[in-house]
Amino acid sequence: MKEVYLTKEGLQELKEKLDYMVTVRRMECAENIKKAREFGDLSENAEYDAARAILGSPWRMPTSSEYQELFDNTIFLDANGNEIPSTTTNKLVTIEGIVGIRLASKINGNELFFPCSGNGNGTSRNNRGSNGNYWSSTWNSARNARNLNFNSGGVNPQNNNNRYNGFAVRAVQ
Repeated sequence: MKEVYLTKEGLQELKEKLDYMVTVRRMECAENIKKAREFGDLSENAEYDAARAILGSPWRMPTSSEYQELFDNTIFLDANGNEIPSTTTNKLVTIEGIVGIRLASKINGNELFFPCSGNGNGTSRNNRGSNGNYWSSTWNSARNARNLNFNSGGVNPQNNNNRYNGFAVRAVQ
């Protein structure tokens, strides 16, 4: 384990931050969870998610049903804006040096770009530029939740993964 040297002031600052997280922030989170539970089942509960906690209302995480609806009603585009045939497995494109998937609505033509965000593992990020992973607010169990997953092998808007994985959050209103 790497040794870390702190000044007395640095140690005091860390102790104060820990005290705040344990006494104040923990109570705020508990109150937020209590309020969210009042809305019923947490598995599709937009009140109980990271986007709302960080950005506030009206921001929230999409449900897995919304990810599915998104992919049912969009086409994939290449970097030049041309439709990628549905038979093509690899839907990844590079736009301004960033690899991801580019979508256009079949209804209004609006476009979305999801970067290949990779995933967190402790203090590092893995697979950035080759895999995209975005949480939904839909839980499968106490340990698992649905997420959008894509890479050169395809796109799965209903993927299931352990919630300890450090995936990205794409906030919606």
